[in-house]
Amino acid sequence: SSYEIDIFIRNDLTATSSSTSSTTSKSFTSLSAGDYNARVRAVYGDGTKGPWGWNVISRLIGSTLVLQSDFENYTGLINAGYTSEVGASTFIQQPSQTNPSAHSSVANGRFFSNSSASRSAYQATAITPGSANYTVGGFVSCRSLTTTGQIGVCGRMASGADTYYFARYTDNAGFSLFKRVATTNTQIGVSYSRILQVDEIAKLELVMNGTTITMLVDGVSRATGTDSAIASAGKPGMYTAGVDASATAGCHLDSLYMI
Repeated sequence: SSYEIDIFIRNDLTATSSSTSSTTSKSFTSLSAGDYNARVRAVYGDGTKGPWGWNVISRLIGSTLVLQSDFENYTGLINAGYTSEVGASTFIQQPSQTNPSAHSSVANGRFFSNSSASRSAYQATAITPGSANYTVGGFVSCRSLTTTGQIGVCGRMASGADTYYFARYTDNAGFSLFKRVATTNTQIGVSYSRILQVDEIAKLELVMNGTTITMLVDGVSRATGTDSAIASAGKPGMYTAGVDASATAGCHLDSLYMI
C-alpha cells in the first residue's frame, strides 16, 4: 500500500502541493506564508483508494512562533504532563479558580472540557512574552453540537489572580470577546453569531495591542474595543467551560499558538 498526501491553503480545496508516499508523513517545501490543511488517504495494492482523512496544520509559515501546541502524542489531563511542541511549556490552572484542576483533557490531538464544571483556564508557564502586545490563536472545532460548550484562547493571564483577556466560541451561539478581572467577566465589543457545524473548523485569534483588544475569526475582525484594565504581558493560554465533552464530542481546540 501507499498513501496520497495533499496540502491545501486553508478553506481552499485546490491542492497547493500533492505527493505519494509509502508512509503517512511527508515534507513539503516552498509553501507561502499562511494557514494550511492537510489530508491523507491509503491507496491499496489493487489500486483502490480509501477515504480522505483531514488534519489541521497551524504552523503559520512565515510567522515567529513563541508557543505552539498541537496536542499530539499525549493523552491525559492538560496540567498533568503535557508539554507544548514549540516553547516546551507545561500548563497550570489559572489562580483563584474554584473548579477542579482535572477539568480539561487532551486526546486525539485536541484540548477539551471533560467536566460540566462552569469554567477553567490554563496558562503556559514557560512562556514570557517580550511585551504585552501579542496574539494568541487556535483552531476551534465542534465534534458534536451541545447547548453550553465553550472553548477559547487567553492572553495577559495574571500569575496571581483570575485575570485575563479571552476570546471564545460558544456552541450554537457564536464568538465573543471578554476581559476577566478578579473573577468578573465583562464583554468587549459585540458578539459574532456564526455557528459552527459538526467538524467545521474556524481560526480564533485574540490580538492585544496596547489598550486595543480585538477578536479575529478566520482573519476578520469580529469584535474590538479599548480597555486598559490588564496592562501587564502575563501569559498566553486557553479556556474551556460548560459541558462534559470527550475526545469525540463537544467543542475542541485543535491547536494553540502565540506570535
